[in-house]
Amino acid sequence: MSKYASVGSAIRKQRKGLGLTLQQLASAIESDSGNLSRVERGEQGITEPMLHKIASALNCTPAYLYSQYEQNPPLVASENIANYANFNSVASQALTKPQEFVSWFRSVAPYIHAFGGRTFVIAFGGEVVDDNQFTALSHDLNLLASLEVRLVLVHGARPQIESRLKRARLETKIVSGLRVT
Repeated sequence: MSKYASVGSAIRKQRKGLGLTLQQLASAIESDSGNLSRVERGEQGITEPMLHKIASALNCTPAYLYSQYEQNPPLVASENIANYANFNSVASQALTKPQEFVSWFRSVAPYIHAFGGRTFVIAFGGEVVDDNQFTALSHDLNLLASLEVRLVLVHGARPQIESRLKRARLETKIVSGLRVT
């Protein structure tokens, strides 16, 4: 099975469910039917802008197309990154160093908006996360929250969190046995 087959299959299923031909969909998104056929067969990747056009023409969201294959997450080619981003890469491969996680997270943050309305659990350790990395991660999390991606952050960045809370004169609360900051 091709690494692109999941999203292509979801596109084909949605297109056929709406009674559209390949040519009709290609015309609606102003694309070549040959390219669209290769995407549906999993022979070719799909760019983020093209994915949004297809989802719009199919009266669904990119998140819906992805959700059809949650166990085998799709890969989306990007015009901004030469490679592709696997949206579930944290689940599929352990990133052993917090710096690797921060680097990975920053690289895929612009693409996660396709999953608006879904919830992500993000965990990272704090023993080697310096203040600059923590600030960068905070900015990325704010960006994702503004894109309506629900986030649950499980952190080990206790020194950084406590320092910022102290500066802001905020106190943590214990809710149902969990420390909430």
